[in-house]
Amino acid sequence: MSNSLISKSLLANAITVRFLVGDESNVCLYIKGRLGFRLISLTSWIARGALRISTGLNNMCQLEVNSLYEKLFINFIKEIINSLEIGWFLEFKLVGLAAKVIIFKRRKVVLELGHTHWDIFNIPAGVRIWVKKRRIVVRALTKKLLSDFVIKLMKIKGPTPYKLRGVVLSTKVYKLKPGKKK
Repeated sequence: MSNSLISKSLLANAITVRFLVGDESNVCLYIKGRLGFRLISLTSWIARGALRISTGLNNMCQLEVNSLYEKLFINFIKEIINSLEIGWFLEFKLVGLAAKVIIFKRRKVVLELGHTHWDIFNIPAGVRIWVKKRRIVVRALTKKLLSDFVIKLMKIKGPTPYKLRGVVLSTKVYKLKPGKKK
């Protein structure tokens, strides 16, 4: 697969795409999108034999992808471009009698989930939160940032197994336990 085909099919939405070549084993891919930029080292791909860098006329570098790794590499690049163009989203619901969310200066979240105290924690850089009544929408630049933030939220008060109260993911289907039998 040639470099021009990757550029046409995958990188059409990216603002800037560049290959940075130090030597033949040290190659980086620089992608800049609307939400930021990523510098990805391709040395592990070259070491596996998945990629090969060749220089052509006028010292122009060309990236050649091994046919065995072609689909994997394309999905890898698509995921990076997706995170730079729209980000990763998740939606939560706060279920319970006394559930409230307050955001202070876009960097701190205060959750009142029926405890005797409020749960306060910082919002990491690269994560944005929107709140409407008892719904929380979280957007992050990478999957890792999003999953770390989700784990932090769910640790505060995850869904209860009997009545499904607490912080509940909107997209997940929960199976409730049966109550007491009479």
